[in-house]
Amino acid sequence: MPRRLIRGVLVTVSVLAEREYSARLARFRSISLVQHFSVPRLLRLPAALAAAGAISLTAGCLPKEGTPPPAGEAASAQRQEARVHEEAPAPAAPVSAFESFFGPQGSRSVGPRHELSGLSRTQLWAAWNSLRGDAYELDGVERFLEEGTRVHCDASTLVRHGGTHLRYQSSVQVDPAFRERLVRFEQLVMEVAAEVYGRAPTRLHHFGAYSCRSSRRRAYRVSEHALGNAIDVTGFDFARATQHQPLSEGLPPELRRPFQIRVARHWSLPAASPSASAHARFLRELAARLSDRSDVFRVMIGPSRSDHSDHFHFDMSPWHYVYF
Repeated sequence: MPRRLIRGVLVTVSVLAEREYSARLARFRSISLVQHFSVPRLLRLPAALAAAGAISLTAGCLPKEGTPPPAGEAASAQRQEARVHEEAPAPAAPVSAFESFFGPQGSRSVGPRHELSGLSRTQLWAAWNSLRGDAYELDGVERFLEEGTRVHCDASTLVRHGGTHLRYQSSVQVDPAFRERLVRFEQLVMEVAAEVYGRAPTRLHHFGAYSCRSSRRRAYRVSEHALGNAIDVTGFDFARATQHQPLSEGLPPELRRPFQIRVARHWSLPAASPSASAHARFLRELAARLSDRSDVFRVMIGPSRSDHSDHFHFDMSPWHYVYF
């Protein structure tokens, strides 16, 4: 099967899966892919294509580059299969979730090397994210607990983070990979604050990051907090504006003085005063920018869910879920 055709199949499958996910997300506003897609569409379609005779999941291999094709299609298939058994090297140790599922990139393998039934949901998500170019260091960590087992945590690999561009009320323990996401978040907070207020906040308030526990709503699943892969943000503090920090147009003069923004007090609309209205606009603009970005967080939850009425929850689960 020509390389160009196989590449086209994979690209088409990825586009179809993205379109279906985007349509459901727009319709329901928020969606947990674990609940609605127990096996990602992309990983289902190779089996369907194989059943239709389009590809082979076991011995479907590409001809060696530079080898002229035999005269007939039957002879070509025979020579191709013989060459696979004689020349194919032993598979190397997997170095990524993608390669562990589909085989080393650039190799002869066309379809999955493993049966789908042999992969956990976490492994499926890791392979899916890697294939989409969105691999993350913690995607392969098992999230689902066996019945009767408890969460076991290892905090030895976590690091302390007190803020790079924005100071935290207290430092948090997070995985090094998640610290990079927090730095991007801090940069975005400063950008939105400069647009709304004319200056950036001086401190970020939070409920914490690392906590060794299971998910509060799903006891069978490890909380992202247990991995140092989540944070709960409650608000921001702003210092007095300096002479070189003019207020943005339309803001009341009182906002030149120090002020606080809290999710619990300022998310809801309509606001009671011009200052509170500005704070609500800041929080909602921040949420909108985060929703538009795919390189900061995957899961973002806010006051629209009753159990998050006073904070924003951000994490890097293998799946996407946005519900501000």
